[in-house]
Amino acid sequence: AFASAETRCTSANVSLCDFDTVDCSDQGCGSDYFWTSAPCASVKVKVDTDGRVAIVHKPGIWSPSSHVASDNPNFFRVQWTSTVFPMSSNNCTLSSNGPLPTMCNIVDDMCICEVSIA
Repeated sequence: AFASAETRCTSANVSLCDFDTVDCSDQGCGSDYFWTSAPCASVKVKVDTDGRVAIVHKPGIWSPSSHVASDNPNFFRVQWTSTVFPMSSNNCTLSSNGPLPTMCNIVDDMCICEVSIA
């Protein structure tokens, strides 16, 4: 987690910093972790028509890396608490009993929604 990384860096007399490029040409990025000092308030998910999500994040002033950009094609399955999930066809609502307030925008026939991180 971020706190553990920060503690390790502090004990080594170094600090965390934002990265702007990652070289994965040798396939060596599969187990690496990357941190940012930007707040998590800008983390969103993009929900496709099957209910799979992709992470969308624009940390600070930097352009987002491709693995978290709004056109991120890396979707994964999640377990929704009901059979209803945000879709452009239901205006990104989360309830079959009527709309619940969601902070979503429809982009390319998918919902891009704000998330809260606990």
